Amino acid sequence: MDERRREAAKGIKCFNERDLLKVEAKLQEKQLREKEQEDRQRRIAAKLKEKVDGHVSRDPSRLTRPTKGWEERMKHVGPSGGGPVLNMFHRAVPSWRQGL
Repeated sequence: MDERRREAAKGIKCFNERDLLKVEAKLQEKQLREKEQEDRQRRIAAKLKEKVDGHVSRDPSRLTRPTKGWEERMKHVGPSGGGPVLNMFHRAVPSWRQGL
């Protein structure tokens, strides 16, 4: 029985060490992947910053200026309302009810 206990303890110890090594390897691999992802994101951000102009001047008057779409809409403003309505559509009345 003592022999079996010692064998079992050795086996458990070996399994625990192997598990620990695998967990550490997996953790290192995960950290490496995260670092590569951060480097990739940093490179992408640097490329985007090169494309964008660095300095943009402020123009407070543009806040109150109408947009191009609004200006186009205001060009074609006609009379609103007034005048007779030429044709007003109603729901159809069934033939059997027209005389009532």
